[in-house]
Amino acid sequence: MNGLIFLFFCYCISAEKAFAFSVGGSFADSVVVESMNFITADSISLHGMLYLPRHSSPKGILVDIDRPDVILPKFDFVNNSDSAGYSKKMVTHLIRSGIGVFFLAPRVPYNHENRMAIISSLEYKAQTLETIAEDAKTACLFIKKDARFTNTPVGVSGGSAMGLPAVMAAVQEKRISFVLLSSTPSTNNMDDAEYSYDRGSMNYMYLRALFSELWSMVKDTTFIYNGLKYSNTEQKSIEDQFTECAWDCFKKINRTIIAEQSDYDTIQKKATALMKGSFQWGKTGDWKPVKGLGTETVKTPDELIDLLMCTWHKPIDISFLRWNPEEWYPQLTCPVLFLFAENDKIIDLEGSVANIRRIKEQYTKSNFSIHIIKGCGHSFDYYYMKKGESIRRKAISEKPFNELSNWFISHFN
Repeated sequence: MNGLIFLFFCYCISAEKAFAFSVGGSFADSVVVESMNFITADSISLHGMLYLPRHSSPKGILVDIDRPDVILPKFDFVNNSDSAGYSKKMVTHLIRSGIGVFFLAPRVPYNHENRMAIISSLEYKAQTLETIAEDAKTACLFIKKDARFTNTPVGVSGGSAMGLPAVMAAVQEKRISFVLLSSTPSTNNMDDAEYSYDRGSMNYMYLRALFSELWSMVKDTTFIYNGLKYSNTEQKSIEDQFTECAWDCFKKINRTIIAEQSDYDTIQKKATALMKGSFQWGKTGDWKPVKGLGTETVKTPDELIDLLMCTWHKPIDISFLRWNPEEWYPQLTCPVLFLFAENDKIIDLEGSVANIRRIKEQYTKSNFSIHIIKGCGHSFDYYYMKKGESIRRKAISEKPFNELSNWFISHFN
């Protein structure tokens, strides 16, 4: 797609069957773990861990995609004591259902000391939904080349935004047998951003954190946005007004820059200039220095805006904003399971489900299944309400994994 070079396989497998795990218990006794490495056409070495049922051939294998900027787990879900973790629950449930899981490591190594090292790296800046989809395709076909799995259904899964490259991979590679999408936004993402803001619900929680960081530096009783002066009122605090103005600025960046420009450096430059030019602060020079994402101290709002724009408007974020399911969902021909959480506050749940149902009916997609898991949030975790704020508990619902197992068996048994 879009001139991307299709990734080849290199059979540089380092398959280490990990029978040496020393943990007892039924799960450890039922699983085999293999470490696998393969190389893409652009000479990037990809790594993953394959979990297989020990006592039988897998009924299928699920390739799980994660974001390229997450801190990677060690993929040791046998010895891992975090029994509440989503990934561990996924692998334990699927292994017991006879389904293997391949956890695909992102191509960018994570620097635990300085996150800015990742954000500024050439490998990371090159990542988009398209490149992640290519990596997922490579992983699926790599597994299919293994003589043990030639006739085994191999599918892809992604949670939240990472469901989008899973869709792209399955559309582009027909040998992918199924798709699992967990809490994946399924509306036009720019429209979703408008919808969320207009309802007064700031679904992009990461952006809220960025705005709060900027406000903590310039904290004052007044500011100017696009020539209008804003001050504290009884109806709305100055910080809330600032957040609304900052979000309005980001919407303009989406609509007037990202939607119209294709060159990444041009987008960064124009977006940064628009945000800097939109605000004037009340106490020029009287700013509180803040720590950046690395170890450096940021001393001025303009310096912080430079940092914020480079952390948010990365190629992967730009490709996410441009995503439109109307271009991809109708092309999905394999079985697709859409899992959503009833209390999801991160995505537009109502709009996503309605849009899938519309596409399903319009294009007669009998391969689409939609399940809404009751009582849990975006990551299928349970939480309770305290003084109007959602607080997550460290308890992951069993229901999505049971739904997945039952759905898979009904299609491939």
